[in-house]
Amino acid sequence: APRDATRRDATASRPAAMASSFLRSAWAPLAFAGVLGAYVLLFDGAIERLMKKAPSTKLYPENAVLESKLGQPESSNQAVMSPVNAYIRQLRIEKHHPIFSTPFKPWKGYWDLDSGYITDFTGATWKKSIYCNPSYMIQKVAHALRTDLCLQHDWLTYLRRQNCSQSTSRAKCIEDNRKQFVKLPWPVVGEEYFEYIDVFTSVMEHVKFYSDSHPYTFVEIGAGYGHWTATAATVLRQTDTNAKFRGLAIEFDKGKKGWIEETLEANSLSGSVELRMIGVGKEDEEVKVGESLNYGARPCPKDSEKCKGSSISKIRTLDQILFDFDHIAMVDIDVQGIEDEIFTEAAMKALNKKVVRVHIGTHSALPDPKLPHLFEKIVGIFTRPENNWQSEWAFKSTSFLCRGLHHFRDTPFGPVCFADGVASFVNPRFKHLSVR
Repeated sequence: APRDATRRDATASRPAAMASSFLRSAWAPLAFAGVLGAYVLLFDGAIERLMKKAPSTKLYPENAVLESKLGQPESSNQAVMSPVNAYIRQLRIEKHHPIFSTPFKPWKGYWDLDSGYITDFTGATWKKSIYCNPSYMIQKVAHALRTDLCLQHDWLTYLRRQNCSQSTSRAKCIEDNRKQFVKLPWPVVGEEYFEYIDVFTSVMEHVKFYSDSHPYTFVEIGAGYGHWTATAATVLRQTDTNAKFRGLAIEFDKGKKGWIEETLEANSLSGSVELRMIGVGKEDEEVKVGESLNYGARPCPKDSEKCKGSSISKIRTLDQILFDFDHIAMVDIDVQGIEDEIFTEAAMKALNKKVVRVHIGTHSALPDPKLPHLFEKIVGIFTRPENNWQSEWAFKSTSFLCRGLHHFRDTPFGPVCFADGVASFVNPRFKHLSVR
């Protein structure tokens, strides 16, 4: 028995010994280079295939990719105006979406590096610790637009510190250089690019067709820190200084209340936006709120031991939330995977009657193979004959990791990784501009 055991051990270890011997041999680097070369060839071929549906794209050498000229004198007129793909930085698209050719221009001005705030390309201002929170910063491709901005701010802060390190009065040097003039580019092409297209288009629709009869009304459900509410208001101000803005921010996670209030104050919106700390669901009820996380909170399971002492929050149906409004330019929805539950028959009747445009972050837990995928369910609800909404963008979520080509979708602007997924619709009952 001992001899048999020894023989089995020796046999089992033989492949490992052979592998170890090969890795120490001179052939190992050549084999590794061959595998890497094959991967590169496959990758390049896949990129070429992805670009076939985006004929306006070209590959540029990496050294031709311009970066935004930060820290330049105010007289400088250099800024990146052509879009760059968030994943393949040498993939330059010849033209942005047409909505970005409107009179609106990307923001330029001074970043105060010590203020704790950061201004983006629309001119909206955010508390940096919220805008650059870890749940976004780990998604450097899916949320490249914001991670790029945060890293640029950090880079300027680092350069200032380095430049002042040899100064005889370091503290004074840092203080004197706290304000840096920047000219920001249009956004890189990533997942949020499509949401910006919808917001810009919604504003232009309103200015063209409805500004004389209605205030521009924006409803954000699953507001987080109020990003899209503040963005819509800022774009409206830049487009029509006389237009009236009305906003409604709905957020279930009471831990985000301070975040939203800081966003509204930073953008002078405290008197223009109503904040309701409630959830949205398929029926009116009251539930206990689960743990507050960066991306939100969920209702506690009933009778859960973890929820003892948790706060109570109201759940209201979508039609109840929209009840007080006559005309809504855009509804933006991000409710972390329960999107299909909120689009009841009554909710769709309210949307059909009042809302011009809807943008939805579709998310996707791993689908049950026996049930329709959440994305298909949402698209199916909106495109039913009785609803008949026109689909503008429809991209399933893939992964927030964005580590392989299977995580990317073909778009008119090159391959894009979708952490949440996008479904946006236009109500044909209203006049509207086309985003195509």
